Amino acid sequence: MKAVKHDITMISMHTNLDNSYLGVSRVLAEKLGLKNLHILQPSECSPEFCGAGMVGEFEKPMDELEFLNLVAKTIGSPCLRHSALTGRKIQKVALCGGAGVPFMADAMKNHADAYLTADIKYHDFFVPEGNILLVDGHFETEQFTKELLCDLIRKKFPKFAAEIAETRTNAVHYFVRN
Repeated sequence: MKAVKHDITMISMHTNLDNSYLGVSRVLAEKLGLKNLHILQPSECSPEFCGAGMVGEFEKPMDELEFLNLVAKTIGSPCLRHSALTGRKIQKVALCGGAGVPFMADAMKNHADAYLTADIKYHDFFVPEGNILLVDGHFETEQFTKELLCDLIRKKFPKFAAEIAETRTNAVHYFVRN
């Protein structure tokens, strides 16, 4: 109401941006350097352009610690929650920005070596039984959305001044032991 009273335009979207081929998961996949992207769980109405998550591949496989380092660096996190290491190379990666645990089975059906998503509960880490490396982080997997939206606004309205707020809104903080 305050924004409307002050003639401020607001755009509010969440799930529709999560479920777009051009949305949250694609941006994260591109930031990680994944290629050959396709939707993890396509929607029935438009399977090529709508659905949850993304699957992609690295040009060359890497070991799990190298992958975890890449993820941590890309998302700017000092530490990562992950399942037990599988001992296998990581080449195919499934991901879903935000809470994507319901799509873990889809990641395994796609023969992904790793699945990056968020809000994985303790017992969910046991589900893959060492067949896939799970990596968890909610804010971290969605944080590039603001860049996506700002870029879209700048392209559609080149004379409009669009800026990204510097306010950090992650409610989770990390303690990393020395």
